[in-house]
Amino acid sequence: MRLKWVLCTLLFIGLVTGTATSVLAAPSIIDFELEVDLKDGKKYDLEYEMNGSTVEAKYLIPGEPALFGQEAAPKVKEFMDSLALTPSSNQDTVITGVLSKLGINREDVKEFELEVDFDNGAELEIEFKG
Repeated sequence: MRLKWVLCTLLFIGLVTGTATSVLAAPSIIDFELEVDLKDGKKYDLEYEMNGSTVEAKYLIPGEPALFGQEAAPKVKEFMDSLALTPSSNQDTVITGVLSKLGINREDVKEFELEVDFDNGAELEIEFKG
């Protein structure tokens, strides 16, 4: 009974302060496409798409083995999750985070494209040319 009271109290406090809604309603990524082209010709290509219970994925990082399908899915999912993306993510923060995780300097980027679809219908699209 005490646990039930604690949970209800925390939920109420969260609703009043607005923190519970973001925690309870955090949308999941169902489609993720990242392409980064560098000025030296190197290309980074990560894709993740959920189709019902099936996941299609691609993990192409220079200097690493190319992975597709079920082999690529965990690597791309780990990368996506580390970014903690939401539909309202700040574009510059996302770009900085992606490039940092890939070990890329912003001045080396020729073109950057990120498209993310969430399960609530929201989208996040970021593009820039260096």
